[in-house]
Amino acid sequence: MAFPSLRGKLALAAYLEQHSDFRLATGGSSLSQALKQLDSPPHQYEQEFVRAHKLFQRCVVGLFLLCALLGAMAVPSALLGPQNQQVNIFWLLLILLGMHGLNLLLWCVSLLISPFRNTPPNSFLLSILVFVNNKLAPLIKLSPHVSAAYLQWQCHPYSNKWLLGVLSHSGWGIYLLAGWLMSVLLLLTNQVTFVWETTLLDEQVFLTITELISWLPEQLGIAVPNQLDILASPVEVSYQTEQTRQHWANLLLASLVLYGVLPRVLGATISLMMLRIKRYYLPLSSHEQALKKRFQPTQYTSDIVDADHSTADDYKAEPATTSPLPKQALLGCWGLYEWMDTQPKALASAQSVTILNDRQAQQRFLAQQDLATVYLLVNPQTSPDRGTQRFITQIKQTCPDLALVIYHEAPQDYRQDWQQLATQAGIRLYLMTTEGAI
Repeated sequence: MAFPSLRGKLALAAYLEQHSDFRLATGGSSLSQALKQLDSPPHQYEQEFVRAHKLFQRCVVGLFLLCALLGAMAVPSALLGPQNQQVNIFWLLLILLGMHGLNLLLWCVSLLISPFRNTPPNSFLLSILVFVNNKLAPLIKLSPHVSAAYLQWQCHPYSNKWLLGVLSHSGWGIYLLAGWLMSVLLLLTNQVTFVWETTLLDEQVFLTITELISWLPEQLGIAVPNQLDILASPVEVSYQTEQTRQHWANLLLASLVLYGVLPRVLGATISLMMLRIKRYYLPLSSHEQALKKRFQPTQYTSDIVDADHSTADDYKAEPATTSPLPKQALLGCWGLYEWMDTQPKALASAQSVTILNDRQAQQRFLAQQDLATVYLLVNPQTSPDRGTQRFITQIKQTCPDLALVIYHEAPQDYRQDWQQLATQAGIRLYLMTTEGAI
């Protein structure tokens, strides 16, 4: 599947419209056609998005190579003992599989508690990737907005835990596989005596532990240490038969594969499948919903939902003049109608702010009984339609003291249409800047 997908392009366009001066021109085109403007001169946003994706992939490859190096380096110091190359087999297994087992347990626990968490998951591996990605992005001349848009899409909270699963399981799997390969190489070229030792425990404990670890390899037909091998391998042993050494070596290599590599391969496979499913059903943000709605084709029905009762005199009337927004209005009740940008900072102290981007939200807003004065903030980049007229008529019945506020910082494509609507509805009209009152 070619990258970026339509969903990725939509996320990029929505982020750029929210954080930069870039705007998709409508012109009656479909969404897929409009998104081609991402690569229309002088912009090359889509190409930069692809380069950001390749940079992230290279960072992942670099991280996996680092895991392989660490896995290969961990084995020689643990496997090649000092004198007579005696190695405590249980200490060696703990070094190679201990942290892996703890990490795997924590991942399983995080899956169980993730439905109850309010914050998206994070991990050390992903933090490293994001840090390195941010440092390298300027070197390949990536736009800060494109780089941020890519990381926001790649590390989406809805699918982030499965991305972390892919990275974690793959990294640990490569670490253990490199350790296994290095172990095979060292055991082929060195004679190692495997022993066990203890101060507090007795030999029966080691018999039980060895039997538990050996059960699965034994079911697969692998020759593992028996009771005689265990009793013949205390630390004070001066001689160990070749067969006993091979049995311990078989147990070591089989444990690395069965209890280390294979669980990580399974976890990475499950995480990758879930990541692709979650990416396919990735929910749209409010800005992406508004952008998609802007390019939806008009649906025609045989029934007239709301007839046009405007008269010729309505269209001949002069558009309403705009007035400066009073400062006390910033403390009132606000509705953001079909709003695709972030909430203006000037409304941080408002009594209430409601996003009115769909019919359900608008109906809930109309059902409120305590509406006194309502300020309806609109973006002059979008055009009012018949549905807008119907909503304003309905809200005037609930709240006669209604004021229409045009956001002055946005492109003024349809400002005159909103002024004409305010004239027809007989409501006040204000202008609002980023700071609030003019």
